[in-house]
This record gives sequence, structure tokens and C-alpha cells, in this order.
Amino acid sequence: MTPSDYFVSEALDAIDSKWWSSLLTCANEVPICTVAPDQPTTLRVCRVPAFRHASIVRAARTSRGWHLVSKVIDGPRYALDGQLVWEHTHTLVGPDAEQLQQLIDGSQLWAMPTTTARMGLDGEMWLIECAQRGKYHVLYRWSPEEQPLLALAACLWLASGVDQYRPDPHLELQRNAERASSRASAERAAELRAARIRRSNVSARTLAATLGSDGLTCPHCCQHTKDIRFVDNSRSGESYFVCKQCGRTFVPADLEPLG
Repeated sequence: MTPSDYFVSEALDAIDSKWWSSLLTCANEVPICTVAPDQPTTLRVCRVPAFRHASIVRAARTSRGWHLVSKVIDGPRYALDGQLVWEHTHTLVGPDAEQLQQLIDGSQLWAMPTTTARMGLDGEMWLIECAQRGKYHVLYRWSPEEQPLLALAACLWLASGVDQYRPDPHLELQRNAERASSRASAERAAELRAARIRRSNVSARTLAATLGSDGLTCPHCCQHTKDIRFVDNSRSGESYFVCKQCGRTFVPADLEPLG
């Protein structure tokens, strides 16, 4: 599935559409934006907390009440490689179904703007989709404060049983070990890169000290010249040289080894 399959044009920007469509694909969810004129009300709420599993609850109106499908997706928040680890279906009937209908009717979902200016770093990301009789609307929120949305989500999560999900402790230990190993590898790579840059900067300062008397041979245009500018970038990164003959930059590692 592509983002255009899940969301109608201009409902979300390209980055958000790609991220949410990837999450829905991981959850084996189908698009609900292409609705038939006679389609009953369908509601889908996705919640992605900063430090817990992502979850989805989809509610579809039936002759009996509401058919609920709840899912949990495990995986790094922005890696787009999550896995569906839990799924549960449940039918809401009687007073419980009526309560959900009242919350949907009272929430004014169709009148709410797709996005708001409220954004942050941690908290939760929410995506709320609603489809009914040929109409489709989507809301994207970060830690929403609108009470109708909070009440509706609380009802869905309680009725669907998604809050009952508990990760397998053995799998959780394995995933934590994999994440720790990944972080350690990233930290090691960063340390190696920093050490390489420090060595490069030492070599660059040594070459810069004799640039006025000996000059350098540009590795790009192969011109040996003193008309080369040294840029000391050691405070924030890697220092480099600029050949004024060809305008290109290089670092000591780009030069042919002496001797």
C-alpha cells in the first residue's frame, strides 16, 4: 500500500502520510478513505506513545452494534519496521454500543480541523479517521487536549480490551537486548568517527603550517599550488582545504600518501 491508498489527497502532508501508512501496513490495516455512499460509520484511532507500544482500534457500525478490532504494533517509533504482535476482536452491543454512538455524535469529529499547532517531543501521536456514507475525515494530533477526543478514545480502549495487552517477557527481553546492541553499535560508530576526525584535524593543521612554503597538490584538479585555503572547522567537525584553482574541497585523507 502507498500513502495515496490510505489518505485522500492533501489530507496529510507527504511525510506524515508516509509514516502513518507504513504503520497501518505493519498492522495489516486496509484503507478506509475510499468509502461507498452506503457505507456505515467506520472509525479508526491510532495511538503512538513515545515509550510504549503503538495501538490501533477500528470500530465499524453493524446492525447489532459496533464491531471492534484492536491491534498492538511493536517496534522502534520512527523506524517504520514494526510488527503486529497482538490482535483482538469484540462486538459492542446494548448500552455500551449506545454510549459509543453518543460519544461519536457529541465529539463533532467532522467539524474538527485536520491538524493543530500543538506539537511536542514526547507524549503521544494520534491519528483519528472517520468514514461514513461517502465522506472521509482525518485528524492528526500530538497529545490531544480536546475532551471529546479523550472521552471517545477512553471508551474505545476500554471496550476493545487493548489496554489488557501485556508483552511476552521473554520477547521483551530479547527486543531490549537487540535495542541495547543497536545503541552500542551506533555509539561505537560515533566514537570511531570522532577519532578519525580528530586525526584528520591534526594532519590538516600540520599541512596548513607548511602550505605557504610548500603548497599542496589538489586531489581533484591535480594542480600543485599554494593558492589553497585552509578552513579550520575543528570546533564543530572536520577541517578541510579549498582549492582556488578548481573550487573543490578536500581533507588530508584525500591526498596521496607521501613517499
